Amino acid sequence: MSASPELGARALVFSDGGPIRLCICTSEVVSEPNRPKDHSEWLCRPMIFTELLGMYFSMGGRIFIFVFLIHCIFFPVTSKTECRSLAISAFWSRQSEMSSLREDVVLEKQRQKVAELRGTTEMIITGNERLKTSAIVAQRRHIAIIDGTSERDDGGHVATLNEEIRQSKAEEELVDEVTEEAYQVDVNDLHEARIVEFGGEELSTDVEWDTVLEKVELYRSRLAKTWCLCDPLYYLLVDHSGFHGPTSDLLKDYLPHIRHFLPKEMCFTVPTFSEEEADFFDLLIMADDVDDIVAVTSEQKRAKKLVSKMIESVIMPMRNYLSEVEHMMRNVVPLMDATVALDKRCWVRYGEKSLEATAARRNKGSDPNKRARVGYKVDTAIEYQELDWAPVIGCVEISGGLPRCSRSKEWDDTLKLGLELRDLWVFTEEQLVGVDTTHLVFWGLTVVARTIRIYALAALGGLFHLVLVHEASLPSSREDLINVELAYLTLMGFKEKLEATIKELCNLNRKRVVLMARGKRKDMSGSPKRGSAKKPKIICTPN
Repeated sequence: MSASPELGARALVFSDGGPIRLCICTSEVVSEPNRPKDHSEWLCRPMIFTELLGMYFSMGGRIFIFVFLIHCIFFPVTSKTECRSLAISAFWSRQSEMSSLREDVVLEKQRQKVAELRGTTEMIITGNERLKTSAIVAQRRHIAIIDGTSERDDGGHVATLNEEIRQSKAEEELVDEVTEEAYQVDVNDLHEARIVEFGGEELSTDVEWDTVLEKVELYRSRLAKTWCLCDPLYYLLVDHSGFHGPTSDLLKDYLPHIRHFLPKEMCFTVPTFSEEEADFFDLLIMADDVDDIVAVTSEQKRAKKLVSKMIESVIMPMRNYLSEVEHMMRNVVPLMDATVALDKRCWVRYGEKSLEATAARRNKGSDPNKRARVGYKVDTAIEYQELDWAPVIGCVEISGGLPRCSRSKEWDDTLKLGLELRDLWVFTEEQLVGVDTTHLVFWGLTVVARTIRIYALAALGGLFHLVLVHEASLPSSREDLINVELAYLTLMGFKEKLEATIKELCNLNRKRVVLMARGKRKDMSGSPKRGSAKKPKIICTPN
């Protein structure tokens, strides 16, 4: 047997001693360059069975089988498809390796950039700290030279820069020792707040204010610095609700007596519906669709709008999981708009507004061009705009969202409200200097989960008194939608108290102007007064 490669087609020549026979296996012309010489490719052609059968009869059975076995052993079958598949898989494997290498390179470059940025940031921070320290040292040295009090060494120079830098750093570390995390109220000192009841028999004897002030001052002197920020007695602020346990324990023998002498303007009464208003609210609450109820008067239209918004709030999904801002906008703002905001003389400012009264107190006696401090951030401030000094007459604090916040957060916002009302009282007293502000009362409210709490603040006996006068619940579902009536009436009562404060402010302002115009102005604080009219001291936030 021999193969003839010179033919235009592949052929096998078989010879067994007899005549030579030529068997054509395929008619494919081998003309591709660099094609691998695969002598067994003919076994994969479509005509394989017909050709093998012809070879079998032409060669004889035994010789054909022998030749076929030898060919299969030394020339295994490999198809073009298998070769192509192996090449493709190798190609994509190399592509995957290259892609992973490129990703590693990009990641390494990003890590280098981050490291460079961190180094730059650290350099900037260090540079700023050194600039700040240098400025402090330079200012101290300049003042010492001017005053002639600078210490000089043997060379006649001012004390070394390193010593002053160490002193400056020591002062900064001393300030940083007491951080905000340290100013945390002890939850065990907090109890459930209670509404204060006014009334009863009038007492003929005055409170022993000197004794009360001595007890408070002794308590303040023993108060650790880390507890000053969250203790109302540090600010000479008395909590009458029982929320702050140490206040109730310290003044338990005096608080009932003190309440008899608080201004009668602090008494809070909830207004009531007329029969027509009550019937209309009942229709709105019982209706399957509020839009089916026809509103005629402006009051009915406002009530319909309020109930519609409250229904949307109590049927919305995740209504019991709201942030502080969303809780205020969905459950508090509709009530404020339907009550307090109706007075066009007032501007109801929503959302973290700086309290000007606090800013004025903090910047008093200092140059605001060198260091200007802002006031407390109030969730809602109610500003009366009919006076030239635009006093804020009420504040609202939202104690977290839903579900209910922690007890410490609740107390922090309550104390913050008390200090805000105190600053309003102080700012107003400074504007109305020369007239008697004994009966001046400021109002505020807090919202804890779905509970509205109304607070009143007045000054008496050298102390500020924060009194919880009323509570009301907000609706949480269609089943207790009736709560919207009580919440609405509570806010209407709050509006009436704000109007009473406005009336008192206008009267006092009128008296002040008359005294100034007639030359009869006198400082009321200098005139002899009873102990109950003693002006409280203003205690600032501890540094």
